[in-house]
Amino acid sequence: MDADERLILKDHKLLQQKLSKKRCKAYSVRMMHFMDSMEEKKNQYYISHHIRLFQRKAEFRFQGIIHEKLVDRKGKELQSKEIAEVIELHHYGYTELHLKEKGLRNLSLCLKAKENDKENPWLDYHIAAELYRLGDMKKSLEFINFSILGFLSKGKVPPSYLYKLKYDLLITCGNTENVYEGIERAISLFPDYVELHFYRGIVLFRLNQYKEAVKAFSYCILLGEDNPNYLIKCGSGTFLAYYYIGEAYIMLGEKEYALEAYRQAVLYQAEFPEVQERLREYTA
Repeated sequence: MDADERLILKDHKLLQQKLSKKRCKAYSVRMMHFMDSMEEKKNQYYISHHIRLFQRKAEFRFQGIIHEKLVDRKGKELQSKEIAEVIELHHYGYTELHLKEKGLRNLSLCLKAKENDKENPWLDYHIAAELYRLGDMKKSLEFINFSILGFLSKGKVPPSYLYKLKYDLLITCGNTENVYEGIERAISLFPDYVELHFYRGIVLFRLNQYKEAVKAFSYCILLGEDNPNYLIKCGSGTFLAYYYIGEAYIMLGEKEYALEAYRQAVLYQAEFPEVQERLREYTA
């Protein structure tokens, strides 16, 4: 564990049972990365799964200057089993209080490492991620493209969260018309990644294709937010998807369907000012 993480042990006895039954070198746990504040009830966090429990063996080591990964003596990532139902970690390293200071530190470390390892696409990704957090969207997009090309040049499929960051950047910068085909290609690589389908829905909505947007956001709800293979923003498969379904139905003139979608959204997120405003507006 890091100093900015808090362990949530849901069931001590169940954990003992699982560890005694399973023979595994490493276990993954669910992590919640809080971004907006330290108030967990606001659902402002990302979800990921990482190895945090493993056998103490000399051949295991951590690799990387930031966001280290546990690898074996050959440098390969360890295979793990999930025990998310009994252990959860809350991570507070990227809340507003720490964001700029930590981002500048990590960016400096990555840029220095890149001087001696120029062809490492992982470094390009981490640089892009830190620039994104610091608000330099244009430079972040440059580095995420470098990273994607770096993986492809090595004959490797870029990890899913590279595409998540790329299309997050493009959509945030308002570049809608030119990204649809790219998102489709990314979805063909990761068809069960809810974030990519959510971005697809945003693009369809902005292109005034509201019926197709409803389908895209409905599929996000079907996928949900529990896939351990991906980095997922809380809401992409629940309340945010319902909110955009409601917005699309409003544009289609389907008020009742819109209201039902808004009501579903507040079931997942009670503190949702935009939805509450819509409900007041259309039920008055």
